[in-house]
Amino acid sequence: MRDIGLLKLFFSTFGRPEDLRKLAEDRHESHKARADNYIAQREQIIDYADRWQVKTLELGIRFERTVEAFWAEFLAELDAEPNP
Repeated sequence: MRDIGLLKLFFSTFGRPEDLRKLAEDRHESHKARADNYIAQREQIIDYADRWQVKTLELGIRFERTVEAFWAEFLAELDAEPNP
């Protein structure tokens, strides 16, 4: 999987805590926007697209929602940590 957010998360040990929060917020919003966009595209083509085109968008929606949920959970973990 190629995702710049995961790469940045992997190396976040070398960054500042506020950078980690910003990364999580940005990635959460980015994946939410992508999923929302795929849903809008699906609604636009559903009446004339073939089933494989629709399935492709459905997989994109599922993927983006899963990654969106990951970043939401990660933000919740950050919120639960005591502040230094």
